[in-house]
Amino acid sequence: MMAELTLVQTCSAMPEQYDAFDANGDKVGYLRFRFGGFTVVCPDVGGELVYSWESGDRWQGELLPKEHIINALDAISDWMEADNG
Repeated sequence: MMAELTLVQTCSAMPEQYDAFDANGDKVGYLRFRFGGFTVVCPDVGGELVYSWESGDRWQGELLPKEHIINALDAISDWMEADNG
């Protein structure tokens, strides 16, 4: 079951960035898209890489398709269920 997570966009330009928070308000993930690469680390910058994707276009400025956000939330939830969060 996917954990209840809230995303807060911290930057809408390059890089597109989000912080993920659990139901208690604890930060559990950092999502970043820049130069065509999307990475998700838990619980914050410098943490464990749990999801990544390359668009193949290093000049792509917006994270598309948005399904990668859903995949990222699933990966964060899995990380939390592994007794990390």
